Amino acid sequence: MKRSPFVEFFDSGRPDAARIGGKGASLCRLTGHGHRVPPGFVITVDAFVHACEALGLGEAAKILDRSLAGSGDIARLGGQASTALAASRIPKTVLAPIEAAVRRVGLWRDNTQGVIVRSSATVEDGAAHSFAGIFESIPITTPDQLEPTIREVWSSVFSPRALTYFREVGLTQVPTMAVVVQRFLHAERSGVMFTSFSGRTLVEHVEGDCEKLVKGEVTPEQLWIDGPGRDPGASGLLKPAHARELSRLAATLEAEFGGPQDVEWVVWENEVHVVQSRPITTPAAQASGSTTVDLSGLEPILTGTPASGGFGAGAVHLVHNIEQALAILKGQVLVTPMTNPDMVVAMRQSAAIVTDVGGMICHAAIVSRELGLPCVVGTAKATTILRQGDLVTVAGTAGKVFRGKLEIVQAAPARPCEWADLWAIWTESTTGKADVPLVSSVDALTAMPAGFPTVVIAPDIDLRCGPTGLWVDLEGMSAHEADAVLADYVARLSRVARERSLQRLIVRPGAGLPRSRLADAVRRAGPPLAFADDSAAPRAIALGSAAADAAAAPAVSGMPEAEAAALDTIKFFGHQPGSSIGPMPDPERRVGWWTLLPEYGRFHREAGTPAERGEHTWLEVRPELVISALLKSLVQPGFEMVPRVMGFRDLPPMHIKWIKCRYNFRSDTFAGVWRALVRATWDGGYMADLMRRVRRSYQQLGEVLLLFPTTDAELAAVSPERMVALITSWWPRWVEFFALCWFIQAQGDDIIYPFLEETVRDNVRRLAGRTTAFVWPGAPDLVAPTTPVMSGEYMASVARVREALVAAGLMTRDAALDALERKEHPEVAARVAEHLKNWHWMRDRDLLFEPWDTPARVIETALRTEPHSGANYEANLRRNRLALSVHGDLAQAAGRADGLHHAARFLHDLNVERENHHVLWLKYSYPLRRLFVEVERRLVAAGSLTQGDIFFMQAPELIEAAGRLPAPLAPDLVTTIRNRRKAFRHEARLVRVGEAELVREDDYY
Repeated sequence: MKRSPFVEFFDSGRPDAARIGGKGASLCRLTGHGHRVPPGFVITVDAFVHACEALGLGEAAKILDRSLAGSGDIARLGGQASTALAASRIPKTVLAPIEAAVRRVGLWRDNTQGVIVRSSATVEDGAAHSFAGIFESIPITTPDQLEPTIREVWSSVFSPRALTYFREVGLTQVPTMAVVVQRFLHAERSGVMFTSFSGRTLVEHVEGDCEKLVKGEVTPEQLWIDGPGRDPGASGLLKPAHARELSRLAATLEAEFGGPQDVEWVVWENEVHVVQSRPITTPAAQASGSTTVDLSGLEPILTGTPASGGFGAGAVHLVHNIEQALAILKGQVLVTPMTNPDMVVAMRQSAAIVTDVGGMICHAAIVSRELGLPCVVGTAKATTILRQGDLVTVAGTAGKVFRGKLEIVQAAPARPCEWADLWAIWTESTTGKADVPLVSSVDALTAMPAGFPTVVIAPDIDLRCGPTGLWVDLEGMSAHEADAVLADYVARLSRVARERSLQRLIVRPGAGLPRSRLADAVRRAGPPLAFADDSAAPRAIALGSAAADAAAAPAVSGMPEAEAAALDTIKFFGHQPGSSIGPMPDPERRVGWWTLLPEYGRFHREAGTPAERGEHTWLEVRPELVISALLKSLVQPGFEMVPRVMGFRDLPPMHIKWIKCRYNFRSDTFAGVWRALVRATWDGGYMADLMRRVRRSYQQLGEVLLLFPTTDAELAAVSPERMVALITSWWPRWVEFFALCWFIQAQGDDIIYPFLEETVRDNVRRLAGRTTAFVWPGAPDLVAPTTPVMSGEYMASVARVREALVAAGLMTRDAALDALERKEHPEVAARVAEHLKNWHWMRDRDLLFEPWDTPARVIETALRTEPHSGANYEANLRRNRLALSVHGDLAQAAGRADGLHHAARFLHDLNVERENHHVLWLKYSYPLRRLFVEVERRLVAAGSLTQGDIFFMQAPELIEAAGRLPAPLAPDLVTTIRNRRKAFRHEARLVRVGEAELVREDDYY
């Protein structure tokens, strides 16, 4: 066939990436080197350019290039190009040689596999950027689909997603697009291979086609090889011949392409075929070199909890209020007493985060892990030691902060421990073939080497850990649902046991599982599965415990001693709290609350609170940076109702009062609650019920909100009587929601995580005698994010708005608002509208809890927020299960295995629910906040208040005022409100006020 400028075949001698794109050139080189590559050809960039010219898009492309380099509307111009391509056919001069190439290669002849049409842009799959997921690759099954599919792949270069990415990475011209047309092979097994990852080769593979792996829809099996070309050893579900071929390919491809490669491959007709090889540029591969700092000989200026790993260095930016948070510059270190949802955007701008208070599941810790930011919490004194502009280095992994900007280098750390490592150690350490391995996850079986006729499995981790890492509540399910979960798991066990050629897989559950139902499911499955009660159980050695130094006895004691240690209330504070001696708050000031909340009042009367007198010790818990008198009066009943709501029936209210925007617990009532909370945390039945009640409280609060006005007109028409009814119906549900959710942070931060950390630290000490080429899992692996929290979803929505703004060239708030007013950018308008629909209740610059629901705020926030990658939930979940398995096995020696499983089982639930509570309170208070603003509007009209004053009324005062509208407020109350507001602004460091100017008010200032 005569060569055409529009087609190039894979057997080309010296491929030109400028003509056939990065992917096309790679496939041609692979074919030229003799690798098995599914047959096909490349439609060159000349065909793309010729077709665009024929369709009159040449001038439009030039304008688009100029817009890309400047601030023009690339989304609109790209949309015009895409529309033109969709409305036309490829010119015959271009299409004819493509059709001839299809016939020459025989893509449809004697083939039912179909064809895949793949992008191959000139910038794609190079050493600088991979552009993974930016362009289209589309499988087709009939010849008539080819022509429109080529145009669809061409159009992907003009998509808003692609154009935004071009602008973000600094490209000033739209790349030209070649297209690969290739036989599609329905794989028996497929995967990806990083030829050099932490000094080894990493292979991840799944059954069938690779698309579900690339999209993260399934958990792949992993195979680690000690370097390209080395013997892969045990290969799990991958056939040994295929594993050896991949190892050989890794060495060959690195030599041929001059560096580490990211390889996609498939097994078809029992042979390994390469479908892509590109230089490693992906974040997963970059993890093989991490940022490290030599800390030897350095004294930290601050030490706290290592909440999120990594290193960050920069100038300190002190934050005591939201205005200061939003003034942060990119690359500064955010230092604050604590964070809250208002600060998420500011946190994203920072190089690292340091807080005075908090633990492993406080807001700062959770969001930092979600965003991949170094974070140290609970330093106690960061905001008093550090000054604005100080240069510091934050070692998130170590939980330390150092003076100065330390030298940061890229180094390749030891790789993380994998299941195959545990099998290798078990084989070396056990006494003989009579020993039977005990594994605690089906994941371990997939990496098991050949030669084990019998294995015992403890299914507790698998059955209690769902696909997102959250606890599986089998007891809370119906019998039908629970049986379905057990049947699915047993079917998986049976399948893996057969694949691994096991003669017997003995299921030995712990005490916390429904044994009889699990036994029935195992018996129905039949051999090679057996239940532990069905036969004499063989002597089994836990896979993880085989690695421990037999001479190193545990230094920690069992569960009774661990529980007793947790009773130390100092763990709650993280340091010696401030204390003061003072009287109970005046009961007369509380009687309004007790009247409005009957259950609350009854609780206090039962405990004799109105009659209590005398001086008491009050412990200062922490500062609340932005808590107005109104919010304080709404949450205080939640604190005091904690014993009743949490089910501690014999305890009195946990008395609190407020001193200068800081809440203080009465020492004796707090101590009683703490003792009850510690004991309840280690009670499996109690914790399961607690999590059910937490989630039910969301639903109950949401149901109350259905009563509230939804439009401005309805809000303006609501009567004073209905205002009072709405507030008093919302408040009791809020008290329960708040009380349940507040103390789950204490459980996670101050009871569960310290226990996990102490246990894991001792386990690692007992492993220290074994020289390894990998890193043992640590306590942070047990809290790595495995499921998105709402803060992360919010940031993803903000990112989508930013993407649309950047694509349209709207780089300022005013330019964007003007364009929206002229209805020039429907894509931007749609993204902003979608964000407002889903997140109109979310606060940003909401110092006084005013609703945040305007396009201007959305646009300003989006433009201030840098793009970021979310957490790798699948990888974290694999690490989490491995860590729990290893440390659960090792903790048997200390009598802590059951406690470790219990603690880790609930830690993720507490982590997720606490962070979601931070955000959900904004959602569930939004209609109420709008109602407050309406009350304020009417009081302003009556001459009583100015805008913002409403938030410095306490709830009983506001409810009484709402019921009396349109009557004005009493003058003495107006004076009190303005004093509170002045004190609040002083404490939040928005203004400086002399102490003499402030009137001291009991329980507020």
